[in-house]
Amino acid sequence: MTAFRVNGRAVSVDAAPVRRLSDVLREDLGLTGTKVGCDAGDCGACTVRLDGEPVCACLVPLGQVEGRDVSTVEGLAPGTDRLTQLQAAFVGAGAAQCGVCTPGMLMAADALLEAVPSPSEPEVMDALGGVLCRCTGYRSILDAVRAAGASEAAEARGTPAAGSAVGARLARVDGPEQVTGVTRFGADDVPDGALALRVVRSPHPHARFTVGDLTALHAANPGLERVLLAQDIPGENRFGVYPTGKDQPVLADGYVRYAGEAVAALVGDPATVRGVADTDLPIAWEPLPPLLRIDAAGASDAPALHPEAPGNVLVRGRV
Repeated sequence: MTAFRVNGRAVSVDAAPVRRLSDVLREDLGLTGTKVGCDAGDCGACTVRLDGEPVCACLVPLGQVEGRDVSTVEGLAPGTDRLTQLQAAFVGAGAAQCGVCTPGMLMAADALLEAVPSPSEPEVMDALGGVLCRCTGYRSILDAVRAAGASEAAEARGTPAAGSAVGARLARVDGPEQVTGVTRFGADDVPDGALALRVVRSPHPHARFTVGDLTALHAANPGLERVLLAQDIPGENRFGVYPTGKDQPVLADGYVRYAGEAVAALVGDPATVRGVADTDLPIAWEPLPPLLRIDAAGASDAPALHPEAPGNVLVRGRV
């Protein structure tokens, strides 16, 4: 049992100490305002404040939160009708677009404004550098944070007067919900009784493999509904960037080309899916020498990683 405080409220969570804080906040405590974009600390969407400092919640194990204070976007304001200066600035400046990065932006900006009440633009850019936005181009976000620091948050505009609509900024109807973490995205609403899916990935960078009889695995895990393999993929088991060069299987079919390639998917109740170890699956591995450099992959004696790509070259063209 891990005890800590979230937005000033004492909580206790009975979960493994290695669980991600982001998962605990969302799944155990229902605080879905914290978004998960990458689960790798790259995008910053899951930024919360831990003892006042902005951190990526996906990189913080629950065990490190014992006795500490966590602040999330839900703790900034008590409701959508009572926004903080920072939240109002985001709405007024149009800084909340799709809204996925907005909670992380707000928590990083909140920490900055607490330390530097009237930050310069470079200071704002530095503070928000770890939270990626793909909608606004950052201009409106920078304006919002600086306006909040100067106590000049722009009011969200209503419908412009007749004859003055062209060029006028309109307030997003869902702006207040986005800046308070109320907006619900697909990953925020899980129907009661929904099954969970977890991907099993290759521990080898290059290998062949076979999957044995799954009867014993199902018998030992009654909550396991299905183990999906390559043969269960309907249609073509391929995806990729190029329309004519899709070279990656959704689930590897007896052959993997990189460590972490998906080989199976477990479907069942969440507790069972979490409890089945990758090594519990009857997978027999035949490790192969890995190709670690471009020149090695292009050598005349290199194994063909993709039969349809001679010389291991997926696409050729001129620039």
